[in-house]
Formats: sequence, structure tokens, C-alpha cells
Amino acid sequence: MGETILQVKNLCTVLDLSSGTVPVVNDVSFDVGVGETLGIVGESGSGKSMTALSIMQVLPKPIGRIASGQILLEGTDLVGMSNQQMGQIRGREIGMILQDPHTSLNPVFTVGNQVIEALEINNPGTARKTLRAHAIDALKKVNVADAERRIDAYPHQMSGGMKQRVVGAIAIAGAPKVIIADEPTTALDVTIQLQYLQLLRDIQDETGTAIIFITHDLGIVANLCHRLVVMYGGKIVESGTVADVFGAPSHPYTEALLKSVPSVDQKLDRLYAIDGQPPALISDRVGCSFAPRCPYALDICRNQVPQESDALSGAKSHRASCWNMERTT
Repeated sequence: MGETILQVKNLCTVLDLSSGTVPVVNDVSFDVGVGETLGIVGESGSGKSMTALSIMQVLPKPIGRIASGQILLEGTDLVGMSNQQMGQIRGREIGMILQDPHTSLNPVFTVGNQVIEALEINNPGTARKTLRAHAIDALKKVNVADAERRIDAYPHQMSGGMKQRVVGAIAIAGAPKVIIADEPTTALDVTIQLQYLQLLRDIQDETGTAIIFITHDLGIVANLCHRLVVMYGGKIVESGTVADVFGAPSHPYTEALLKSVPSVDQKLDRLYAIDGQPPALISDRVGCSFAPRCPYALDICRNQVPQESDALSGAKSHRASCWNMERTT
């Protein structure tokens, strides 16, 4: 992959609630290079989306804030920037595709107005007629059929898959260097999912855009991503290339996620499921946050937080945070 374009270093994000300060992203670090797709996976509540919102600095106000860490875009730290300064970054440098197009699009404006609004950010003072032509081109790039007519349609006049493509058009309209895709295929059927993923590949091949793809679907990760980070309880518990992580899952949570994916080669009476529930972030946790659900947990796992170390594959970039990678009992 190309040179690093975005670095997240020791990011800690918290929510200031009446019951206390809750860490939702806890000491998270990763990077993504030009033309690379980085997958972030984990169950709901693992901190994936809050990490994305932290990068974009659109955390829920007034309770959400970045407590510490750095978010470096081509060496410039975004943490601490004003909302006005971030307004120059959002859309132009970093675009975001949200998982629900029904709430991402404003129902009272045509899709053309919403794509044109995104284009105006990078092209202030450009004639409306020119922007409209560029908006039609953006819709064509994401394979919106009959874009010349669809540009005047309202969101409710489009299918879910078509609306998701419009959201994609808005994200790429500003020609960002990084696109954060937060579970963009969740509401799509399998056929449209495949088309949408191919669309992201085509955009990346054409522009060299770096993509951070947030998902719970490991099948998508296997087909789309170059590297992978696994999050649990607001932390990264394993990271590496997709081949290394899938070939030698070193954290029991990663192993459990892979086991939960059904295989066409096996006949099972019952699908595998991870026992228990993700940790309540507001609770005082001691030791490894996955220990209460882990079949391999040792006494040390329940009492001490594991440090990141070399994973089972032996690859330099493959790391995991686990006291019992060898699965001794």
C-alpha cells in the first residue's frame, strides 16, 4: 500500500454522563495508507462507530469528547481543531458514509440538491449549472441509473439500495483522501451489497482513496479489506493483515467471531454463538474485558489487563492483547 495518510494514536474518547465519565474508545491506535482498505470489526457496542465519529469530530454534544490522543491527517493533528476548522476537513479531506441512508438524507430536499451542497464545499462560487453537471457525474460514478432524471428525485422516491448509492455520491463528491464507511451495506440485500462493494473498489482504484470500513460482516472484510483491527469493549484486541488474522486468530474473541460465521462445507445442528454479553462500559472493569465470556480465561486474565504482543502467525504486523494465546487451560 501507499504511504500512511491517516494515523490514530492512543485515542481515548469519553461520554460525560450524570452517572460518571464513561470511556467508549480506550487507547486505540491504527493507521491507514493511500489506496488501502482497513477493516474495523466487532460486536455492537465495541467502539467502532464512536471511533469513526471521533475522527470526524461529530461526537454527541455536549456529552462526547476526545479526552486524549492524536488523529493525524498527513501529519496534521485534528484533535483540538475548532468546528469551523473541521468544516474544511469534513467532505474535502475525509468523507463518511453512514449505515442508514434513510436518516442520512434530508427528506425535504432532492438528492441533487444534497449532492450539489457537498460539491459547493470544494467549489465555492461555481455556477449552479456547472455544479448540477458535476452532481450528475457523481451519481453516474456510483451507478445511479438515469442520473439525469434521478437528480431531481426526493429520497422517498428511491429504493434503499439507490439511496445508499446517493449517500456514496455525496461522500465522494468532495474527492476526499479518506472515506469512512460505517456499515454501509447493513440495509442492503446480498446482490446490492456485492455491487456496492465493487463500487467502492472501483472508486479506490481510480482515485487512490483510503477506506476505513466498519462492519460486523467478516465475509465483507475477507473480500474487501487489506488489514483488519478487531475491537472489543472500546479497545483493539487484535490487528494485522486479513490473511494473518483469519489464518491464525490469536485473541479468543477473534476466534469466536470467526466460528460464528456459518460455513457451506459443514452441516451443523446449531450455529455457534458467543456466550454472554459485551461489557457494560460504565462498569469498573478489572483485567481482560473479554474474560467473563472467554472459555480459555486464566486467573491472570481476570486480574490484569493484557498487553499487546506478537500474535500466533509470527508476522511483524500481527499483534494481539491476550494472556493465553496458546489456549492453555
